[in-house]
Amino acid sequence: MNIKELADLMDAAPYNAAAKRRWLNAARKAARSVAKDLGLAPGTFDVRTCKGGIGVPGEIILHGENLFVCLGTSMPGGELIGFARSCQGRKDYTGGVNRWISTRMTFDQMVQVCREAMDQA
Repeated sequence: MNIKELADLMDAAPYNAAAKRRWLNAARKAARSVAKDLGLAPGTFDVRTCKGGIGVPGEIILHGENLFVCLGTSMPGGELIGFARSCQGRKDYTGGVNRWISTRMTFDQMVQVCREAMDQA
């Protein structure tokens, strides 16, 4: 799945329970794919769901020992779908500088943004 398809699912999620499930499932799958492409070993990261209320799409969090990625942090129709930043362990929720993930990126570019964030840890 490409980033634009993820963004379209995210945009449809508010006020639509079935669309929200599709978005969260697709974003969770994307987060796991990012972890795999980065070579993160099982047990060294979490993928969490924050469903949020009816008016928001919800968020998927990929949180590793030195990487925090949040998918779902945009206004519907916006150009941003999330961010990646460095962190110091899985108890660090503030981390480093946000690196924005745009709907104009390819999946490989999103992975590269995440890799660059990890390298700042």
